[in-house]
Amino acid sequence: MARGVSYLAKTHTEENVPRDTRRSGAAALAILLAASAATAQDRVEAQNAPPVAVGGFRYQHIPPHTHMNVCEAVKCVSGSRVSYLLAPGNSNPSFERYKEERAKLAEALRSRAPAGSTISFDPPEQTKDRIFTVFKSRRVDTLADGNKSFVLSQRLHSARLTADIISSSTDNKAAETNMVLFTLPIMLLSQRAEEATKSR
Repeated sequence: MARGVSYLAKTHTEENVPRDTRRSGAAALAILLAASAATAQDRVEAQNAPPVAVGGFRYQHIPPHTHMNVCEAVKCVSGSRVSYLLAPGNSNPSFERYKEERAKLAEALRSRAPAGSTISFDPPEQTKDRIFTVFKSRRVDTLADGNKSFVLSQRLHSARLTADIISSSTDNKAAETNMVLFTLPIMLLSQRAEEATKSR
């Protein structure tokens, strides 16, 4: 597991977007986030079970720490993707830092968008309760032919676990539903980590 939350910004790229838009986003993020070329190229499917799995998705481990899930069922819209990365907890995350990170990402993606395409970003949002602090952002990629992809990013913070989750689909509702499908079990994973610590 990563040493800190800052590791998320260096390793978890938005390469889970649909195939038509993945190339420009991946290239921009590789430059922006300076991910290791060795680990980015060494992509093999993991033999171990994932921390969180959802029915209808094919799991693939992307070294070193990204858990990719590709929808292969009608109910989640085949080809949609959800990836997540887990890191140590952070009980006092900075929303300002998150907004700065998203602004840099937006600039990089727009500078490398294919000719005739557009990328729009919703303002980042923050929600908090007694256990979790959640940072959210959303973008819409529109290609020159009018086809769209919807990319939802969510960073979930708790005292014992931080999770960076990205859900993408050509269907906005599917992107939202798939995000929820993975967020809930990751929250439960965080709670189990908390309970395990208390029982020691």
